[in-house]
Amino acid sequence: MWTLATWSKKAKIIITVVLLAAIIPLIAIVGILSSIVLVSMGGARETARDAIRKADMRQIISAQEIYFDLNDQYYQSVNYPFSIPGMMPTTP
Repeated sequence: MWTLATWSKKAKIIITVVLLAAIIPLIAIVGILSSIVLVSMGGARETARDAIRKADMRQIISAQEIYFDLNDQYYQSVNYPFSIPGMMPTTP
């Protein structure tokens, strides 16, 4: 960068220091803003996970209700059902 300039060494040092003094606060500001955004995104992620869990539970309930309508009893299993035959191939 400095090879084509005809400035003195002192001028080059001053310009470099001024540029660094301007760039360092900008980097700090960007870092602070990005950390604020990342912290605020944590709540959105939790809300999205909760919405997925609620949708999965509604799907299980719907499959159980359909099974009940067809068989006059709820699907019974010793363990948590991995599937409800004919209604839900896999548990979400």
